[in-house]
Amino acid sequence: MIHTKARPRHYIGIDPSVRGTGIAIISIRGTSISRQTLRIALKEHGPALLYLQCNAFLEFVDCFNGDVKGICIEGPSLGSTNRADAMGQVRGAYNLCCMQNFWPGAHPLEIPPTSLKKFFASVGTASKEDMLAAAMAGGWNVGSEDEADAAGLAELARALHDNSIALPRKQLEAIKGIREMSQSIQLGLAQNKTTNI
Repeated sequence: MIHTKARPRHYIGIDPSVRGTGIAIISIRGTSISRQTLRIALKEHGPALLYLQCNAFLEFVDCFNGDVKGICIEGPSLGSTNRADAMGQVRGAYNLCCMQNFWPGAHPLEIPPTSLKKFFASVGTASKEDMLAAAMAGGWNVGSEDEADAAGLAELARALHDNSIALPRKQLEAIKGIREMSQSIQLGLAQNKTTNI
């Protein structure tokens, strides 16, 4: 009998930004788990920035092979107006890139910053230092706050899609609302499953 190795499964976190996007990926093969991050910092603007950011992201993810099972992208903060148009373009580019490359196996889910902080650092008002500390405590080797946020998003993507892991009460509380929010999105995607995006 020929035994084939199971393909690794991946959970991706994206903290989109014009100046420095954080990318994190959890890769699981059997009982082996690896955590890697990337910070994409470019000086370009407009369409060139969007094109190069998405290319760098896809090159990073392609290095791991396997199947993407969950993706979380940090959404805008409430009342955020600083470079809102440029930020919206970057976030939109990542959403489109993920939909074109990983749907229907996985689709990007936008996470409010307060929900991410509550999940990863136990409080919705967590500071940048709190997020960095939470990432390092979770086994991530991060060099920036962008990577720390992305690490939290990757952990959240895994928590939302991997029922085999046990979560503490505070994390369960944090994802309860996110699950309810995502149900309407998944329903809409299921109804349009045959659409060629």
